Amino acid sequence: MAGTRSTKTKDAKKQKLEGPEELPTPTVVEVVTAENNELSILLHHAQKAAEKDSSSELLERLTDSVAIGVRLQSQARLDVLIPFLSDKLGEDETKSVKKLQEDLESDLKKALEQRKDGADTLKSTLMAFLKDFQASVKKLETGPLAQLVEQGVDLTEITPKYLKAKESASIEARA
Repeated sequence: MAGTRSTKTKDAKKQKLEGPEELPTPTVVEVVTAENNELSILLHHAQKAAEKDSSSELLERLTDSVAIGVRLQSQARLDVLIPFLSDKLGEDETKSVKKLQEDLESDLKKALEQRKDGADTLKSTLMAFLKDFQASVKKLETGPLAQLVEQGVDLTEITPKYLKAKESASIEARA
């Protein structure tokens, strides 16, 4: 359907996540979409705090929250998701996605360095980050991930690896 996003692969077999209730493994598209939604909400709160000239402490805490989320997300995307996409679709299809993710890491590092420089400086950096984040989300969700869904690729197979990469990631920004 036009305007809707399917997160299920055609005839995808559902694997089980370990746990007390044996929940079905989500597709990597479902995981990525949920991550993007969570970060969008945090960025929205940061933007509102900056607009209201809230205390720089609140803006710093929100920046830290966004930074941790992006750091974990980047680790999984750069180490697991992008290589998976490259394997399935070819490197040319994923170069721009990788570049956007690397740009987010760079913006993140800049925002962390500017946390103590005051709300105005941090606000402009967060706005640049928001723009890059939105471009990254759009590119990933409407590009390679959508192509894999259309092709019927099993998108549950890498979910455990993706989540493990997030779990083992350093929360320090990449050098």
